[in-house]
Amino acid sequence: MTREYRSSRPLLASKLIRWVTVATLVVVGVGGASSHAAESSFSLDFSNAYIWRGIVFNDSGVAQFTLDSGSLNAGSVPIGFNVWGNYDIGDFDGTLAKNNISEIDLTVSAGLPAGFEIGLIAYEFPQSPASTQEFYVSWSRDFVVTPSVSFYWDFGAVDSFYASLDLTYSIAAGESTSIDLSGLMAVAGEDFAKAYGGEKGGFYNYNLSAAVSHQVNDTFGLSGSVGYSGSLDKAVLPEQPLGFYVMGGVAFAF
Repeated sequence: MTREYRSSRPLLASKLIRWVTVATLVVVGVGGASSHAAESSFSLDFSNAYIWRGIVFNDSGVAQFTLDSGSLNAGSVPIGFNVWGNYDIGDFDGTLAKNNISEIDLTVSAGLPAGFEIGLIAYEFPQSPASTQEFYVSWSRDFVVTPSVSFYWDFGAVDSFYASLDLTYSIAAGESTSIDLSGLMAVAGEDFAKAYGGEKGGFYNYNLSAAVSHQVNDTFGLSGSVGYSGSLDKAVLPEQPLGFYVMGGVAFAF
């Protein structure tokens, strides 16, 4: 499946300006380490598939990178900048151009009291004039099982919502290794579901995963995960060509 959004900002030049702007903010954040509440980081992961909210966009191999500024203190409000990208290694049975960056997501977020966070996400597709944007609000609190509730509103192309509940149980396996067991379920609005082939809104997708991370030293870490993603209602999220995924990667903090 590919995203057939209507083009909200079709000029490649404007896309490049946004990418460079957010990347610059991330780099500036990296340079201003004294104002950081958390370290900046870069990660690179490889997976057999790109699955987003239960939707399979590529089932023949991808590489995904993340550049994160960490938390920058703007007064008493922690601000974060993030750049995420997907590189298609495979061509998804001839439906994609392989060996290309197919998506870049730019996120700015702000931490709020009591575990809340708000943010804006710009989804850009270098191989297409299409793009879209989302506003989100999320809440999370550390317990024995950590709950995370997120609500996203797509105001650039779909004009509808996606909301999820995620529960995570973390296990310490030594001083440098941790294991996370997670389960997620989500609902989607009618227009969001129809944008991806559904017939109505309702219960959307679920995801079960197990992840292991190991911190080799202060600046370098390894991670791996396996998971399964599926539809909660085939009339809302049509059956996908793949559910099982495996991922492994490296991360650098600086």
